[in-house]
Amino acid sequence: MYIIAYDVGTSSIKTILFDTTNYTIRYRTTTKLKLYIPRQGYAEQSPEELWNAIIELTNKVINETSVKPTDIAGIVMDTQMAGVIPISRDGEPLMNIMTWLDMRSAGYPQKLFTGFPKIAGYNLFLLLKFLRISGGVPGKAGKDPLSKYSWIKNEQPEIYSRTWKFLDVKGYLTYKMTNRAIMSVDEANLTWLADTRKPSISWNSSLVKTIGLDLEKLPEIKHPTEVAGLLTNKAAKELGLTEKTKVIVGCGDMTATAIGSGAVDDYETHIYMGTSNWLIAHVPQRKIDIQHYMGCLLSAIPNRYMLIAEQETGSAAIDWILKTIYGEVKEDMYKKVDELALKASPEENKILFLPWLFGERSPIDDPYVRGGLFNVSLETKLEHLVYSVIEGIAFNVKWAYIYYKKLLGREIDHINIVGGGALYDSLCQVLANALNTKIIRMNSVRESSAIGASIIGLVGLKLSDFSITKKIVRPEKTFNPEPKLVKLYDQKFKYFTKLYKQIRDVCKEVNR
Repeated sequence: MYIIAYDVGTSSIKTILFDTTNYTIRYRTTTKLKLYIPRQGYAEQSPEELWNAIIELTNKVINETSVKPTDIAGIVMDTQMAGVIPISRDGEPLMNIMTWLDMRSAGYPQKLFTGFPKIAGYNLFLLLKFLRISGGVPGKAGKDPLSKYSWIKNEQPEIYSRTWKFLDVKGYLTYKMTNRAIMSVDEANLTWLADTRKPSISWNSSLVKTIGLDLEKLPEIKHPTEVAGLLTNKAAKELGLTEKTKVIVGCGDMTATAIGSGAVDDYETHIYMGTSNWLIAHVPQRKIDIQHYMGCLLSAIPNRYMLIAEQETGSAAIDWILKTIYGEVKEDMYKKVDELALKASPEENKILFLPWLFGERSPIDDPYVRGGLFNVSLETKLEHLVYSVIEGIAFNVKWAYIYYKKLLGREIDHINIVGGGALYDSLCQVLANALNTKIIRMNSVRESSAIGASIIGLVGLKLSDFSITKKIVRPEKTFNPEPKLVKLYDQKFKYFTKLYKQIRDVCKEVNR
């Protein structure tokens, strides 16, 4: 028997056929997705194109593996988080998907950012109410679902009035498959409209009313391992599967990666290093640090939260420098970057790279700050530029890591690392030195989200429990801190944070 797992990102969908008997990937395929930016601050995807891509990939899996549709026990998705798509009562999308990158709703809901007294730009009384009940609050950049809901109500009242349910990306695809409007606990948590004081969360009518939204427009909340339903006749025909195929609720990409990283024990931490990056550990109690924009979302593991520090630009900064120099990023660039990095001396390199290419979220909630290369001279060589970018990414992670460790309340012995950026040996080693912590690259580097989703599928189909994770996801290579460079990076890090303080006001004036 098999599970089809879809990892729906911003730029592509990765799909794997997971064998439930030997816990291996039998087949993998991917397809690109289009991102539309019709205006500054907008970042949309077509719901129709997204569903057609799922149809194409599913049919490809069946046709190219010759697996019988009856052998597919279930399907499960993990998707990009914080997307919003309003649908009508007959299930039709009323606009394109507002992706997590979309910032048109900056400043919404306005009630949160107006009135007296204020703290950190928020209405103090509303801030305290949200933190007490939901454990979080929308950022000022407009990327959170609640900001998008409020923007639609205020700026697109006709669409709001026609909205039956607000869905996320996974919720929309699940509706197309089952005709059920569902949101997983992690995505519901991320709306900041649910009571998350206990893991059995539910919508909080008081918060919804405070912001001026309608409770009935929010979907039913389900746990990631629950069965959302069976494929409808229409969906089964389009996908080339049977109506007996179970659709597991699934979760967001962060939640799936937290499983696929192998770091499933309490307080065990992982780094995802991809287009963006984050630090996550499963914890038994909800924690929050509003000042440094860190907090918890519900986990796919029952009765557990995920402590998260998310940053907007991860190894995308390496892609940026490679595209700038070479015009494209090829598959063999991992080796090229590591070769260049070896030529650079950490002691002699005086260039600092600021990796805030798309603003920043943690430990600074600053949508205006931008990056750059500092202290470049005529003596600067290519290897210095590349190595500085790697160091800058590591310093940014270190900045969040300092506050993350305090919030976690535990010493961290090792960190599992996954994501495309983990394929750079040079980046893994610099991270080990900058964080002064052992970094372990896992065998699930490229497909951690899809593997995590598959494990959630196994649990949802009652074929295993989460203890199976340690058998599926295993260490591949370990990077230990080098004491001499740990001290050097501590000094460089001081310059890194000092530069932010000196440029933040200028960035705000230029980019606002």
